[in-house]
Amino acid sequence: MYDDAARAAREGMASATRAPGPDDWPDLDPALWRGGRADPPTLPMDLFGAVWAAWIATAAEGASAPPDYVVAGLLPTVATLIGTTRRVSPWADWAEPSVLWCGAVGDPSSAKSPAADPIMRALRTVERDMGADFPDRHAQWTADQELASALKDRWKAEVKEAAKIGSPAPLPPEGMDPGPEPRPPRVIISDTTPEAMADVLAANPRGLLTTRDELAGWLESFERYSGGSSRALWIEAFGARPYTIDRVRTGNTYIPALSVCIHGTTQPDRLVDLLRDADDGLASRFLWSWPDPIPPRRPTGRTDHGMVERAFGRLLTLTPDGDRPVIVPVDAPGCGAMDMFRVQSYRDGRAASGLMASAIGKAPGLVLRLALALEHLWWAVTADPAPPSGVSVRAIHAAAALWMTYFRPMAARVYGDAALPRADRDAATLARAIRSRRATTINLRTVRRTWRLPRLREADRLAAAAQTLVDAGALHAAPAREGERAGRTRADYLVSPRLLEGVDDES
Repeated sequence: MYDDAARAAREGMASATRAPGPDDWPDLDPALWRGGRADPPTLPMDLFGAVWAAWIATAAEGASAPPDYVVAGLLPTVATLIGTTRRVSPWADWAEPSVLWCGAVGDPSSAKSPAADPIMRALRTVERDMGADFPDRHAQWTADQELASALKDRWKAEVKEAAKIGSPAPLPPEGMDPGPEPRPPRVIISDTTPEAMADVLAANPRGLLTTRDELAGWLESFERYSGGSSRALWIEAFGARPYTIDRVRTGNTYIPALSVCIHGTTQPDRLVDLLRDADDGLASRFLWSWPDPIPPRRPTGRTDHGMVERAFGRLLTLTPDGDRPVIVPVDAPGCGAMDMFRVQSYRDGRAASGLMASAIGKAPGLVLRLALALEHLWWAVTADPAPPSGVSVRAIHAAAALWMTYFRPMAARVYGDAALPRADRDAATLARAIRSRRATTINLRTVRRTWRLPRLREADRLAAAAQTLVDAGALHAAPAREGERAGRTRADYLVSPRLLEGVDDES
């Protein structure tokens, strides 16, 4: 595939002329290294309310991370804690579950995971508190199991004796079934198989949050597991629909509501892998956050871990209506706003294509889910003992604004980069790597062996990317040999000073 470009690169090396002078390098289009990446939108912090905006800012500062990454962890966590106790409904025949999937995109060491650590720490604390009585419950079940075994043995002896004397067999006594073994309550799980997740969900019908360190690898695993059937499972999980896990050895496991939220991370250069098989709409169900990195700095405040733990604890006080979720209605002004948003999304979707069209098509449902999360997020830090009885127009407006001004532009940033032709994407990957290292010369063998750039570890593909940069005037072939002996020249290149312009401003 890359033979022609690689051959051109080798021929260019062989026929390289003198090195360009400072004024000989052409101006460069920033799109050369930015690829299809649009500028990231600014997170509208005020939409989360004053209390949460302040907490998000402090948590982000403590992790030396953009606040976007904190929100990427907070939103699916709140949706998980609400879980199957609630569904939001603007009108009859339309109800959305409390399920949100959020993806944090960033280079390695951009603090994607540290930014979410205060949230995951609080979530694990409330999970531990939920299981405070588990040892006692399990001990009681063990005692009940022993009693059941003793009762069963005695009953069998009585049945045998009755058979000897020709009497009717006695009925089994009460207490012979201790019930299923109790399991510790769970809220959060990491990498696991669908069967293992189903087992956890069976004991935790409220729902779960799953965390994924590399979303691209997770989606790639779908094709290795059950021939890709896992993709169908996760699409059902986004809708919190009933689901049955079929098993040969242990029978079927029925889940009334397969409710699973996701917090995941990925690197920009893995986006193409993540979105490669996105025709089923799985990727467009995510709310993406891909801010520019920020330099580390010493925090001026301290994250209030107690506040978020108390808020999460309040969300856990929400209860369903028996075995059904409480339907939370949208107020009349909110329904009007929702109707207008849905019409606008329909028009915008018809004008879009590909992944953006898919994302815009899912926007009305996502806005309802965001509004449900925001309404309860605000309530969780108030003194009001009664949970929200409805979703307000304020929440609808905030959720719609969050989508229009933040998540939709972020989706365009994510999908635009992945939609580039492969040659341009590879060249942009190499150009960004050169800029991040402030390299003034490069050797392709060294780049391939030590830089470890995604998808550029094949010699021909790397040579093709370098040739694209040569054609654009960003590199100049500067072949050299070791010592005076004849032989194959090294694939050395001079880097245009224009390619390094503005690097310090981005640091």
